[in-house]
Amino acid sequence: MTDTPSDAPASMPDDSPRPRRRIRIWHVAVIALLAIAAVPVGLRVYWQVQLRQRIKALAAAGYPIRAEQMDALYPLLDPDQENLADSIVAAGSLFELDLSHEEREVVPVIGQGELPPLGVALSAEARGILARLLDDHQIPLDHLLRMSLVPRCRYRFDWSEGIKDGFPELGAARRCVSLLSVAALSAFDEGDSEQALDALIRALVIGRSVSEAPVMWGRHSLNRALKVLEWGLGRGPLTEEQLARLNEALGQDDCPESLVRGMVGWRCLVLPFLQYPDPGEDRDLPPDMILDLYRVFGLAARETVIYIDAIESYIQAARLPLNEWQAAAQAIDAQVRTQVGWCLQLRYLGVEDSGLSHSLIHGFTSRAKGDTARTALALERYRLAKGRLPETLADLVPEYLESVPLDPFDGAALRYQMLAQGFAVYSIGRNGWDDGGTPPTSGHEWRQGNWDITFTIER
Repeated sequence: MTDTPSDAPASMPDDSPRPRRRIRIWHVAVIALLAIAAVPVGLRVYWQVQLRQRIKALAAAGYPIRAEQMDALYPLLDPDQENLADSIVAAGSLFELDLSHEEREVVPVIGQGELPPLGVALSAEARGILARLLDDHQIPLDHLLRMSLVPRCRYRFDWSEGIKDGFPELGAARRCVSLLSVAALSAFDEGDSEQALDALIRALVIGRSVSEAPVMWGRHSLNRALKVLEWGLGRGPLTEEQLARLNEALGQDDCPESLVRGMVGWRCLVLPFLQYPDPGEDRDLPPDMILDLYRVFGLAARETVIYIDAIESYIQAARLPLNEWQAAAQAIDAQVRTQVGWCLQLRYLGVEDSGLSHSLIHGFTSRAKGDTARTALALERYRLAKGRLPETLADLVPEYLESVPLDPFDGAALRYQMLAQGFAVYSIGRNGWDDGGTPPTSGHEWRQGNWDITFTIER
């Protein structure tokens, strides 16, 4: 029996063309949305990787990157050691130097009033305001004048607060410097040099302790005391013993290392703010929602990277030879300004206006002020011993100076001029020109102009 062929067709491959899938509008929308979503993710990942690399490099270099590591940069004293900072803060917490607007216009040193020309007494009006001020603050002043000037001084900072509280310990110390400077000014005016020195030496010691703190704005505290010292030396000669005590109180300036220490510490304290800003700290910052988006897009990490790199560049500039650092800092400023023009948080820190070279300029200006003062004391001691001024500053070495200080703005020796009735020691200052020992006009000491950083004694 034979098989009957089936009526079903044999299975054959289907070569007929398949219908093409059509790209729908919603497909395009999904792809576009994915691409858009990938941008912030990519930026966030990139800048977070960059930030981790920077943080790792800082740690490898031994820099503090967390608040608890600041104690290594600024070691605390043992609890059983006597700490001068405790007495300073206790006194500074007792008062505020309140002056009316009219009084500030008259009073020198702590107000906008000008000191009289060297050797000239204070006006009756200024003398009366200072007498009232000292009488109102007699209790903290007595505390400061009685405290023992132990050599150990460490302020008890709460580093965990970062930059939030503005370091009230240093604010108290600066108030003490101001009060003691006023007391010294008044005593010099009355002709009581010993009482003036007692207050002024304490102002210098406290001011120097503030400059040792690892923050970027601690070096200004000495300047009020140095103004009073310059004016007081013009009122009359001091003894060798008094001049030696002043020289010891001034100490030696460790700039640029103190500048570097300040930048390192400040960078550590600013890092948490840049990564996790709190708009509640300052109303200039945008609201939470904007800051959250800023972090999501990786822009907060980007700003932190910019800040870390900028601080490292300024640290390297501060350690350059004295005739090179200022040009290097200005070049860094120009680069930083191009990077932070639209940043949110660095604007809050004031970086966009002038970079950070102003911190270096103020630091080296303070060094110049201190070095001119130390040199002036050496000249006074020489004149007292020899009965005349030296021909050059080199004549002061090694008896009165270990070496002639170098000008922080060009690396040459400080300039020295003998005057008809005294002398002037000066640095050429930030403009880089020798203006012949021309002092700055009142209130313009920190600005650039055609003047020098001077210490003049005429009598």
